[in-house]
Amino acid sequence: MNVSGKGVLSDLYKDLTTTDHIRTFSYPMNEQLYVFMDIGFSFLYEHPYLSV
Repeated sequence: MNVSGKGVLSDLYKDLTTTDHIRTFSYPMNEQLYVFMDIGFSFLYEHPYLSV
């Protein structure tokens, strides 16, 4: 992520606590700060252009 400066979307996995299918989006804010956002599969299914 740091080299390309782009975000990364993880493979689909099942959350251990909620058992929901999710993907995690990771984005480097700077060299020491990252943002991690869990996105539910149903949201990605409704917005397929985000999964590309």
